[in-house]
Amino acid sequence: MCLAAQELAALRSGLRPLELIVTIAPLIGLFGTVLGMIEAFQGLETSGSQADPSVLAGSIWEALPTTAAGLAVAFPAAVALSWF
Repeated sequence: MCLAAQELAALRSGLRPLELIVTIAPLIGLFGTVLGMIEAFQGLETSGSQADPSVLAGSIWEALPTTAAGLAVAFPAAVALSWF
């Protein structure tokens, strides 16, 4: 392997944690969304024919910030990864 390729490989190895953050952050947000949606559907199931929209809205409200937080972490990390 030539010297330049070795140097590039060494530089890229330091970016592994940033690559992990870019990959994992949206998945954590998605996981939170799925958990919130499960809670919303459980609330809908327990309410029977008397579905209460506030129960659904509360669970969905819980789910969406996790998605936003995951993306808020992933976007700048992806930009930094591309920059470096």
